[in-house]
Amino acid sequence: MEQIYQDNGGGETRLDEAFAEHFGGPLPDVVNAEQQFTIVASELDPASDRIIEFLAESYDVPINAVFFRHFADGGHEYLARTWLLDPHQVGDKAARPSRRKLRPWNGRDFYVILGRAEPGDPRWPIAHKYGFLNAGGGSWYWKPLRNLKPGHRVFAYVGGAGYVGIGQVTGKVIPARDAEVEIEGRRQPLLDQPDVSEAWKQGAVSEDSQVTEMVVPVEWLAARPVEEAFRKQGLFASQLTACKLYDEHTIKTVEAAFGLNEATN
Repeated sequence: MEQIYQDNGGGETRLDEAFAEHFGGPLPDVVNAEQQFTIVASELDPASDRIIEFLAESYDVPINAVFFRHFADGGHEYLARTWLLDPHQVGDKAARPSRRKLRPWNGRDFYVILGRAEPGDPRWPIAHKYGFLNAGGGSWYWKPLRNLKPGHRVFAYVGGAGYVGIGQVTGKVIPARDAEVEIEGRRQPLLDQPDVSEAWKQGAVSEDSQVTEMVVPVEWLAARPVEEAFRKQGLFASQLTACKLYDEHTIKTVEAAFGLNEATN
């Protein structure tokens, strides 16, 4: 939405600022939270079945498919209806966000996503090792990082795996080409580190906002490898680069899983 807003004359004003000024309230992190998707078909191929089940079970997307079949028996005609998934469970997925949005934000916690759990993807290991969050490949992806300020806490999530860390923001967003990390007591450019991929460096050195990489420094309070990511049904998850984390259940559950509480963070 941010990119659409900017493409249509947003200028220097951010979407969240313009929204608050016009409507007198904050821009919601999740839109169409009560929307449900229903595919009506006579039949679906196995791949479509798997996609629907994956979205519903792995990402809590309120999506389902319903099949109608016509048949005749003894001079009577019938229209039979069959659901792919239990419609009551799918309905609950759409209802949960509406309950969450009633809770005020605690002023501190954000959800951030760091790539997907794919073989050879170094995004989380590098971010953990050098203490930063990153986003690139277009301003739509990295602009949400501007909302992170020193003192904010981030709950890091890897798509397809789960929560991998909780950290505290220690600085504002800056271009990755200007970022430095501490190695054996000395400050060194992030892009000079040998385990930062050449492909990532090429994007980071670009001054094109649609190509470059941006980073936010973070002190990790607790972390674990992707293979040991924490995941549980009902926890908040999103494809947004960064957004305010309202769900108290997610906050408390992930804190406990990582051995953190109010007394230790």
